[in-house]
Amino acid sequence: MRRLLSVIAVSIGLGAMVAPSASALEIAVSPARFELNIDNKRKTQTLEIVNSANREVEIGVDLANFDLDENNRLRVLPPNEQSLDQWIAINPTRVKIPAQGRRTMRFAIRPQVEPEAGEHRAVIFLNENKSDDVEGLNFKFRIGVVVYGQVGEANRAATLHAVGADQRGLTLDIENVGNAHARFKGLYAVWDANSYPGDAAAKSLLQSIKDTRRPSEDVVAPGTLAAGVMAQTPVLPGARRTIVQGLPTTATSGQRKVYLLGELGDNPVSASYGL
Repeated sequence: MRRLLSVIAVSIGLGAMVAPSASALEIAVSPARFELNIDNKRKTQTLEIVNSANREVEIGVDLANFDLDENNRLRVLPPNEQSLDQWIAINPTRVKIPAQGRRTMRFAIRPQVEPEAGEHRAVIFLNENKSDDVEGLNFKFRIGVVVYGQVGEANRAATLHAVGADQRGLTLDIENVGNAHARFKGLYAVWDANSYPGDAAAKSLLQSIKDTRRPSEDVVAPGTLAAGVMAQTPVLPGARRTIVQGLPTTATSGQRKVYLLGELGDNPVSASYGL
């Protein structure tokens, strides 16, 4: 059975969003996002929804076009003939999920015009439908599942202009010069500059962690001020954004060195930077 991703906060990094509420803890969706080739028009996709609450939940569906604003937050845009939301056929559009139960929704992509080459995007909003007069239940939820549809070959070309740090944490200045969204997928580690072991040792340490770490495990890197998995926030084609990774207070001051190991879009990244 596929692992279910509980949606508990607004987050575009993983491709799932929800309006915060108590009920968000009781709903899970899988997968959290879809990355599809539109050329394969006949394949049907399945979205699984699990209700762990002790009450029945009724869910309806909305579709929207979107991009990301300067703060990497999802921004709903008006639809157009090339936006993916206009091409998604979903069934059913409303479903009741019993207490402690699960249901599936299926959708297919059926372009109404000749798709332009490149990436097309949509968000599937799952909205709670309920009567406002239900005693004791004064909230509704809204979960969003992002769908990326690619026409032609994806080119995830991106430039890492700078790595720095500010009051928010570790920052990556990334520009996407390709035709599909790009993410930094990998690990980071921060050292006190006076204790930095050198690039070769830092790379070896992170590579060993990458090779042996299980997805659910925390990153443990002896001798570092902080280490972990970098936030996989997408940068859309044509955009330049600052991606932020929070750091513990022990790693936010003084002269520091950070090492990054992973992939930015289609290209490997293995380098150190002074902070």
